[in-house]
Amino acid sequence: MKPTTRLGNVATLVRAWAIAWAIALFLFCALRALAAYLPSANPSASVGLTAVNGTAGTAMLSDGAPAIDVSIRPTWTGPHVFNNSGSSNKIDFSGTTSSNVGLKDSGTELRVRKGDDSAYGNFRASIINAEATVNAGNGTSAAPGYAMNGGSYGTWVDGTSGAVGISVNTKTASLFQANKNLSDGAISLFEVALTAGSMTGGTITWTIVATDGTDVQSLSGLTTYSSVNKAGAYTDTITTNASNTSSALSSGTLTAAFSVVDGTNKITVKVTPAGSLTETTYRIYWNLQNQSQQAITTL
Repeated sequence: MKPTTRLGNVATLVRAWAIAWAIALFLFCALRALAAYLPSANPSASVGLTAVNGTAGTAMLSDGAPAIDVSIRPTWTGPHVFNNSGSSNKIDFSGTTSSNVGLKDSGTELRVRKGDDSAYGNFRASIINAEATVNAGNGTSAAPGYAMNGGSYGTWVDGTSGAVGISVNTKTASLFQANKNLSDGAISLFEVALTAGSMTGGTITWTIVATDGTDVQSLSGLTTYSSVNKAGAYTDTITTNASNTSSALSSGTLTAAFSVVDGTNKITVKVTPAGSLTETTYRIYWNLQNQSQQAITTL
């Protein structure tokens, strides 16, 4: 190859590189001029659940970030995993009231709300074919101080109108706590469902209190019962253990007798107190341990 040909090739290559650099420099200057021409601004819109077409002629700065709209209510299609290893709560609800729940399902699966002086907490969930309910609060509203109910058994209210305290249930209630006003005469405490071929039994611990405004009385005891239904024929036994009965009486006498009354596919447990005072307060507080699969209805 002749020297002049080689020199011509080098010159062509140099011209090509010069043109490329000129184009790159032109584009760089043009982009800088364009960036200087287009105004920029901090983000003003929030991130929501739907796309929003913008109308402003400003660009977002490279170190800017839009805020998330905290009022969004997304319907999540995937699971959420909370892996907070610190000391703070993994889920924290604040500002909730009885009319503004912190966590709620559209049906009866899950409801949680704040348990403060104005509202009581409420949690409800479905657990292996047995519904469970937890109510917790101050015990002064229509809600109980604490109650757990399963299936369809147990309706708990405050101490001014009936059953209070704690009940732990699955499909059949097993623990009850209640109180009831008395008079000298038979008072029904609870019923036990007892169809033909069924058996039941349980333990009642109880305290009766009485006062006439001056003298005061307290009587406590333990009573067990057993009943069976053989083709509509009932056999019942109810026993109050004298060795587990105690009384404290400032004056007068106070006794109590328990009985079982047969019904149609059920039995009713009653107490008959007898006191010597002209009572202004006369009440029984009782706990029942249902030691069977039969449903209990408090009266």
